[in-house]
Amino acid sequence: MAIYHFTTRIIKSSIGKCVVASAAYISGQKLKDARLGLSFNYTRKEEVVFAEVLLPKNAPEDLADRETLWNAVEKRENKRNSQYAREFEIAVPNEWNREQTISRMREFIKENFVNKGMAADWAYHEKEGNHHVHCMCTMRAFNKDGSWSNMRKTEFARDDNGNKIPLLDENGKQKVRIRKGKGEEKLWKRIDVIQNQWNSKEQLKEWRKNWADYCNKFLIEEQKIDHRSFEEQGLDIEPTIHEGYAARQMEQKGKVSDRCEYNRKVKESNKLVMQIKKSIAEITKILKERVEQIYERVGRVKGSIGSDRKGRGYIEPNGRTESGKQSVESTGRFINDTEQKINRTEQNIKTTESAIAEIKRRMRKESSKIDDRIRKIKNERAGRLSRRTDSGVTADGNNNINAESKDTETIIRQLKTATDIAESIIADSESSRENKIVERENRELERERLAVEESRRNDERSNENKRTDRQAKRR
Repeated sequence: MAIYHFTTRIIKSSIGKCVVASAAYISGQKLKDARLGLSFNYTRKEEVVFAEVLLPKNAPEDLADRETLWNAVEKRENKRNSQYAREFEIAVPNEWNREQTISRMREFIKENFVNKGMAADWAYHEKEGNHHVHCMCTMRAFNKDGSWSNMRKTEFARDDNGNKIPLLDENGKQKVRIRKGKGEEKLWKRIDVIQNQWNSKEQLKEWRKNWADYCNKFLIEEQKIDHRSFEEQGLDIEPTIHEGYAARQMEQKGKVSDRCEYNRKVKESNKLVMQIKKSIAEITKILKERVEQIYERVGRVKGSIGSDRKGRGYIEPNGRTESGKQSVESTGRFINDTEQKINRTEQNIKTTESAIAEIKRRMRKESSKIDDRIRKIKNERAGRLSRRTDSGVTADGNNNINAESKDTETIIRQLKTATDIAESIIADSESSRENKIVERENRELERERLAVEESRRNDERSNENKRTDRQAKRR
């Protein structure tokens, strides 16, 4: 299914990165770095199925060659703290085939990066269950003459009226300087103006949202992705961390990487948390249906009582029926008994609702225990990182792994306990519900029996009255 992954990092000289080597890696090609005099060969990377360079307006055409482009960047960015490129790593929905991915990624990169003035070098990596794109973008745009533009420039600072602001000395007078051959020159305040907002957090948020919106145009409702963090979405689950190439290489060699191990534990814990939340939702749904069924049956009982009153004649306060005949006391008692039973049923409904609240309370308690376990795992990971050896493997790695395995077993036991609690309450509710149904059915049968008996008595009284009337007339 589709997942959301959209991260960015800066490739810069201060941490010893070589932009030509990075370009060779993402494209799966062999490139030569003119500055270092070294070649970087990644032609054995079979996962790279497509790569291309997209140029913006005003960029020289020869920069469409990957090696030429990044050597030109290194030549321009020649300081110790130079920033060479901004790299994006983007997860591609597995629902897209190769042709769709290439076409849609090209459209997205042009619209969001190239049209803003960046040269973009991107490649599609097709791993099993992990289709993703690497995209390296230049940090500078291009001037109309094809030269690299400045990342920032200085301008005169101006007041609210648009006038230049003088640069003052300690006496409050405007500073001046003597320029050789030009005489005295007044000095004015200047400010740095960033040429583009590519480095701003707002721009990154916009790119992340744009990617989610773009993908969702092609995904059905169940597959849609969300660019927001788990916290922003209101999800009580822990995010994983980026593992990186070095960590995966360690794992392939049979070593244990802290990053990979941490992600495994977080994924396992998140899975348990989601299972608990799913169980709560299912239990709540079942109990809600039970309550609705009880309310429905109460409504039917009340309705049948109303129609029964009307059919047999409602008992007036004066003790007479609508027909003027004497009411039958047993009918009144039956109605009063039935109303009392309805009141008891409504009380049982409230008890069921209390059971639902109790389930939620116990589930929250179990979920809180699991959250504590997750925090413990994070704290232990932080402790291991502080004791990391030069090889990247912690000295007490096996002991910690065993300890975390025990934590996971504890979490599983807690989940089973929570499930047992829920099943017990459901079973009690189900048993109680079945007893109530049987009880109501018995009451309805008794009601029908009483109605038949009452009808028979009325007939007997009517016949008796007729005989009495006939005898009286004969006399």
